[in-house]
Amino acid sequence: MLFASCFFLPFADSTKLVLHVWSRSIILIICFGVIVWLMLKNPGMRIIHFFLAMALFRIGFNWFVIEQRGKENIIAREDGKKIAIITHGKPLFIFGRPFDHSESGIGDKNATSFNIAIHRKEIIRFKTGIDYNSFYLTSPAEVKNIPHEVYYEFNNPGTDKAILIKFAPPINQQIKNNP
Repeated sequence: MLFASCFFLPFADSTKLVLHVWSRSIILIICFGVIVWLMLKNPGMRIIHFFLAMALFRIGFNWFVIEQRGKENIIAREDGKKIAIITHGKPLFIFGRPFDHSESGIGDKNATSFNIAIHRKEIIRFKTGIDYNSFYLTSPAEVKNIPHEVYYEFNNPGTDKAILIKFAPPINQQIKNNP
């Protein structure tokens, strides 16, 4: 199964940005082919060959995934720094509830909020209520029916797009504040 999956790696959308995808795939195909041949040649040593295949799978995983995650983390670090600068000295929350992805499209495990927390030197909390003086990290789908102003757009690893917003107060409240 692992041997066969190597044939499809160059065609997968998730490997489009990997450097030397064809040569890496060919190397994995050859290595897995040797392991399959050894399994057929020495049936009594199959457990050792199985562990060799698992080790090779792990190396292949690192070749194709770690590099991409590193690029995403560099972007998340830059976005986190920009958002920390924009929100400096002002309250910032993740809109929604933790562990309930129907309530929060960003979720609690994302590299951008981690990097924001490092720059702000505080943990970014979840909040479901709306405070018009606070900034919120959210996804566009979550707030499409709620008036808001977008301050920054970014790609959050694990979600398509995320935004930094402030909710706009209702018009009648704006009129009261600005007579």
